[in-house]
Amino acid sequence: MSQPKRHHYVPQMLLREWADELGGEHIWVMDRVARNKPRRAHIKDAMVVSQYYTLGRERPTKADALWVEELMADWEDSAARKAIPLLKAIPSKRHSAIVPWLLFQLLRTPRGQGQLADDLVHTLRSAAEDPGGLIPFWTDRKGRRPNPDEAVALAIATAEIRAGMAHPLTEPKTTNLVNHMIAVATYGNLGQQLVNDGEWATLHTDPGSFIISDHPVTYRGLHNPARPVWRQRDLPTQLTIPIAHDVCLEIRGEPRRIRFDHDEVDQINLRAWHWSDRWVAGNSPEALDHLAELADQLECRTPPPTSNASPRRR
Repeated sequence: MSQPKRHHYVPQMLLREWADELGGEHIWVMDRVARNKPRRAHIKDAMVVSQYYTLGRERPTKADALWVEELMADWEDSAARKAIPLLKAIPSKRHSAIVPWLLFQLLRTPRGQGQLADDLVHTLRSAAEDPGGLIPFWTDRKGRRPNPDEAVALAIATAEIRAGMAHPLTEPKTTNLVNHMIAVATYGNLGQQLVNDGEWATLHTDPGSFIISDHPVTYRGLHNPARPVWRQRDLPTQLTIPIAHDVCLEIRGEPRRIRFDHDEVDQINLRAWHWSDRWVAGNSPEALDHLAELADQLECRTPPPTSNASPRRR
């Protein structure tokens, strides 16, 4: 059976919640970078990249590739009928069923992959700096510290040696970015924090108010903004993902003390605009035009997280 070649990094099951009133599975999309006019597109053609999840996608052959798209598509197709109602309702004691999906959505986007790549390099270099790593060994014998290129090579070599001694998911010291993503989503502290410490709620507002971007999970109020959200000691003040044009899932590090209002809607949408790699989408062209005007007039109070890795452009 042929493998899918066009990979969505925002799932179609989520994009369907922004389908317009003209019929069919169509949404309105805008290129934030080019600032062109909104255009109507089928969800199959929105936020999709050829071979995005294919391991070794730069090689001439991809026969031995791991197809993350197929794995996630199977989960999303089987869960789609239940997932969105579950997300909207947020019944107690069911959060753990949502957290893996939420974490993978955070990590699978171009911006998330860039942050993840930086985090992987940091993890590899930290391991290589340990007494059992190759950097101290190399420094002792060379009489000097390695330059950046040498340090990365030594870090990769250390990871490859250790990957042969431990399962890459239980001890994520592997050069494989996909395995690192699975390890962060499955074994990282953030998932347990979201389940055990998070204050969950669904925020309801007027139809057409929320937009969705190519990086839909955003947050504010990190304890240490220089580190990725999955490496934080505490939950952010607020983590959000719009799950329909009038509903947003919210997880807070502490109980809400202020009333949800239109100013918060604007700030969630502004985060979506500024954190997006390129695309934003809504259920009408008017919603996107309004957001573009808002982005020119108002400041986004939470700048996007930075990444030294360059996201893959469409």
